[in-house]
Amino acid sequence: MSNISTTILAIAPGTRELGIAVIQNAELLFYGVKTINNRKNPQMILEAISNQIRNLVKKYRPTHLAIEKIITKQSSYALLAVAADQIKSVAKELNLLISEYLAATVRKQLCQTGRATKRETVEVLTTSFPELKRYALRTTKWECDYYGNLFDAVAVGVICEEVVTGR
Repeated sequence: MSNISTTILAIAPGTRELGIAVIQNAELLFYGVKTINNRKNPQMILEAISNQIRNLVKKYRPTHLAIEKIITKQSSYALLAVAADQIKSVAKELNLLISEYLAATVRKQLCQTGRATKRETVEVLTTSFPELKRYALRTTKWECDYYGNLFDAVAVGVICEEVVTGR
C-alpha cells in the first residue's frame, strides 16, 4: 500500500453536463455537476469542457484523471466520444495519469456483484459519503439523470483510488 498522497480528478463525461469528483486519501474533497452552457457548436462545447478540466486541475492539483469509458454504439454518441477524448487530451497535456473504467465494471467492483444497478451503486456511495444522500433522493427523471452524473464520477474516482493506492 502506498503512503504517497494521491488526488484523483474523476469525470463522468457528457456534452451537456460533466459529473465531477475530487478524491484524496479516500476523502471526497469536491463533487458536483458542471453544466456546459455554450452549446452553439461542437467546437464551443469542447472548448468549454477543456476550460472546466483546466480549472479543476489548477484548483485541486490532481495526480490522476479517472474517466468513465465511453462506448459508442450510435452515431448520436459521436460528440460524447470526442468530448471524452478531449478530456483525456487535456489531462495528458497537464501530465495527469489517466485511467478509464467501464460503468459496468465500476458498479461490479463497488457493489461486489456483476448485476449491480445504478441504484445499488448510489446506495453504496451514500453509505461511504453520507453528504451525497440529498442527491440520491430525487424523484423526477431529469434530477435523477442530472445527479446521476455526479454519482458516476464519484464511483469512477473511488475505484481509481482503490486501484492506485491498493486499498
